[in-house]
Amino acid sequence: MKILTIGGAEIFDAANASEELIEQRIAPYCDAPQVDGNGKRITQRFTFESAKKMADAFNGSVRRLLEKLPFAKASLPCYNGHPDHANAGTEPQDTEVYARVEKLDAREDGLWATIRKFPALELLKNDLGRLEISPRWLCEPQGGDVFAPFRLISLGFVKKGNLPNADTINSDQTNDTMNEEQLKRLAEALGLTLEQAKDPEAIITAATSLKSKAEPPQKPEPDDKGDDDADDKTEEKDDKPKQPEPKANNAGLQAAVDFAIAQKLDVATANGQITVAQRASYEALLKTDFVNTAAIMDALPKNALPKPGKSKSAAEIDAENREQELADRKDATKKFFDAVNAEIKKAAKDGESIGTDEAMRRVKATDEGAKLFAAANKI
Repeated sequence: MKILTIGGAEIFDAANASEELIEQRIAPYCDAPQVDGNGKRITQRFTFESAKKMADAFNGSVRRLLEKLPFAKASLPCYNGHPDHANAGTEPQDTEVYARVEKLDAREDGLWATIRKFPALELLKNDLGRLEISPRWLCEPQGGDVFAPFRLISLGFVKKGNLPNADTINSDQTNDTMNEEQLKRLAEALGLTLEQAKDPEAIITAATSLKSKAEPPQKPEPDDKGDDDADDKTEEKDDKPKQPEPKANNAGLQAAVDFAIAQKLDVATANGQITVAQRASYEALLKTDFVNTAAIMDALPKNALPKPGKSKSAAEIDAENREQELADRKDATKKFFDAVNAEIKKAAKDGESIGTDEAMRRVKATDEGAKLFAAANKI
């Protein structure tokens, strides 16, 4: 597996990877009991409508354009567990990407994905054994305590998933390739012929030049000082047939950019890197300079923002402060008497017999001992 990083965005380097494409169900339709960030019990309801909404947003011509733009993730990562979650913990996490989701499909029995596996996934399965698939997605309220997933962020391979009847990662599946109809759509979106759409270099060149083609050339200001000969030449130039402008699907390009910006904002909000109130400001920055703004957002600490509904009352803060002060006093007391016992042992080693009072006096006579004694007796 090889992932290139450009401006904080991960780009899969297919030319240097040993890979295998499989089709895999990643989530059955179900009502799954969950607990939200505030400890409240909710129901996560995943239906065919949710799956279709998720698949349509990920698959269409927008994703095909994104696949060729160097600043966006056109596929989704698959991890060992969920190291990208805001509540992953402070322990070191395995952030290696073991596979990538390249296509989603809403079927009768659940949400399926075309997954590009990397060799490291087989090693992970050998080490950990049976692994279930755990989707990490964004949900929207449906009324009451019911929430529906609408956008997939990543997949985690875990010992026990949090969905009923969770599937295990399967290696015995057939691969899938871009069909003729998808090639035609891609060619139309990029203004290419069908043959050109089969050439990766032609696709990349067309996609990255769409923006410049979208802006018409500026007409020069008329020059009042020109002579009649110049006017005649201009007329002759106008008589010549104009070359057809290259075809470009500018609406498709804008949709791709908007999709990438929305994805970046959703993930950063879900990770606790930005607040909902900050979305508009970051959206404006992303539209102006996507690459540099995306890199800045990637560097923001996860889960560093206060969670809504978690503000504490003055009484709660005072109770926490008192609890901390008590813990500090206990710690100082222990350290002080550890020093006293050490002083008694040191005196005995030197052939001197002293009691606890004398040992305490000697310890308090030192700077460190005086600090510990004061902290232990702090009111």
